[in-house]
Amino acid sequence: MRRIIVNTLKRIGHEDIVEAEDGTDAYAKLETEAGINFIITDWHMPNMSGLEFVTKVRTGDFKAMPILMVTTRSIKEDINEAMKAGVNS
Repeated sequence: MRRIIVNTLKRIGHEDIVEAEDGTDAYAKLETEAGINFIITDWHMPNMSGLEFVTKVRTGDFKAMPILMVTTRSIKEDINEAMKAGVNS
Protein backbone atom coordinates (compact mmCIF):
# COMPACT_ATOMS: atom_id res chain seq x y z
CA MET A 1 0.00 0.00 0.00
CA ARG A 2 2.81 2.40 0.89
CA ARG A 3 4.52 1.83 -2.45
CA ILE A 4 1.28 2.59 -4.34
CA ILE A 5 0.74 5.84 -2.43
CA VAL A 6 4.34 6.97 -2.86
CA ASN A 7 4.30 6.21 -6.59
CA THR A 8 1.00 8.05 -7.02
CA LEU A 9 2.27 11.11 -5.15
CA LYS A 10 5.44 11.16 -7.25
CA ARG A 11 3.45 10.90 -10.49
CA ILE A 12 1.54 14.05 -9.58
CA GLY A 13 4.72 15.95 -8.71
CA HIS A 14 5.36 15.39 -5.00
CA GLU A 15 9.00 14.30 -4.77
CA ASP A 16 9.84 15.28 -1.19
CA ILE A 17 8.45 12.20 0.57
CA VAL A 18 9.67 10.68 3.83
CA GLU A 19 8.79 7.00 4.28
CA ALA A 20 8.73 4.99 7.49
CA GLU A 21 8.59 1.27 8.18
CA ASP A 22 6.09 1.55 11.04
CA GLY A 23 4.61 3.97 13.55
CA THR A 24 7.70 3.96 15.75
CA ASP A 25 9.95 4.80 12.80
CA ALA A 26 7.46 7.43 11.58
CA TYR A 27 7.40 9.23 14.92
CA ALA A 28 11.19 9.21 15.12
CA LYS A 29 11.35 10.75 11.63
CA LEU A 30 8.82 13.42 12.62
CA GLU A 31 11.18 14.42 15.41
CA THR A 32 14.34 14.47 13.27
CA GLU A 33 13.37 15.30 9.67
CA ALA A 34 12.75 18.96 8.83
CA GLY A 35 9.88 20.03 6.61
CA ILE A 36 7.34 17.27 7.22
CA ASN A 37 3.94 18.95 6.98
CA PHE A 38 1.44 16.17 6.21
CA ILE A 39 1.08 12.57 7.39
CA ILE A 40 -0.42 9.64 5.53
CA THR A 41 -0.63 6.56 7.71
CA ASP A 42 -2.19 3.12 7.62
CA TRP A 43 -4.21 1.56 10.42
CA HIS A 44 -2.25 -1.69 10.22
CA MET A 45 1.46 -1.27 10.98
CA PRO A 46 3.89 -3.36 13.02
CA ASN A 47 5.33 -2.16 16.34
CA MET A 48 2.94 0.80 16.66
CA SER A 49 -0.44 0.73 14.95
CA GLY A 50 -1.69 3.67 12.94
CA LEU A 51 -4.19 4.48 15.68
CA GLU A 52 -1.45 4.46 18.34
CA PHE A 53 0.71 6.60 16.04
CA VAL A 54 -2.06 9.18 15.53
CA THR A 55 -2.70 9.33 19.27
CA LYS A 56 1.01 9.92 19.92
CA VAL A 57 1.20 12.63 17.24
CA ARG A 58 -1.84 14.39 18.70
CA THR A 59 -0.47 14.35 22.26
CA GLY A 60 3.07 15.37 21.24
CA ASP A 61 4.62 18.33 19.48
CA PHE A 62 2.72 17.80 16.23
CA LYS A 63 -0.86 18.45 17.34
CA ALA A 64 -1.76 20.56 14.29
CA MET A 65 -0.21 18.24 11.67
CA PRO A 66 -2.83 17.14 9.10
CA ILE A 67 -3.26 13.34 9.08
CA LEU A 68 -4.85 11.12 6.45
CA MET A 69 -5.40 7.50 7.48
CA VAL A 70 -5.53 4.88 4.74
CA THR A 71 -7.25 1.66 5.73
CA THR A 72 -9.36 -1.16 4.43
CA ARG A 73 -11.31 -1.12 7.68
CA SER A 74 -14.87 -0.04 7.03
CA ILE A 75 -16.51 -0.70 10.36
CA LYS A 76 -18.17 2.53 11.45
CA GLU A 77 -16.88 2.21 15.02
CA ASP A 78 -13.28 1.92 13.75
CA ILE A 79 -13.69 5.01 11.60
CA ASN A 80 -15.16 6.91 14.55
CA GLU A 81 -12.26 5.75 16.74
CA ALA A 82 -9.75 7.05 14.19
CA MET A 83 -11.54 10.41 13.98
CA LYS A 84 -11.61 10.69 17.78
CA ALA A 85 -7.86 9.98 17.89
CA GLY A 86 -7.30 12.97 15.61
CA VAL A 87 -7.31 11.79 12.00
CA ASN A 88 -8.41 14.60 9.69
CA SER A 89 -9.78 12.34 6.97
